[in-house]
Amino acid sequence: MDAMLHRERVRPPVRRRATVGLPDGVMVRLDGDCALLVGGALVPWSLTGYGEPVRPPRTVELLTPPSTVDTIAAGYRPWLHPSVPVAHGLRGLPA
Repeated sequence: MDAMLHRERVRPPVRRRATVGLPDGVMVRLDGDCALLVGGALVPWSLTGYGEPVRPPRTVELLTPPSTVDTIAAGYRPWLHPSVPVAHGLRGLPA
């Protein structure tokens, strides 16, 4: 698994994907910045935490490695930082 994740991170394929169908908890690039997909919205990320949710475009650049996307889609729920304003069934770390 480590070798697969390393390959996906070091030499990622172009991962332009439709937003519809992506599981909650994946990270994408939005206008050059990172964002978390949660509850059908994108939550922009910065060094100071997460911002307010915004409506996602039809397609995004997927940053989460494909094998991790598959794991999340199969039911794994990642832990979210307390600054994420919506959890939508995902696990939140205590503040």
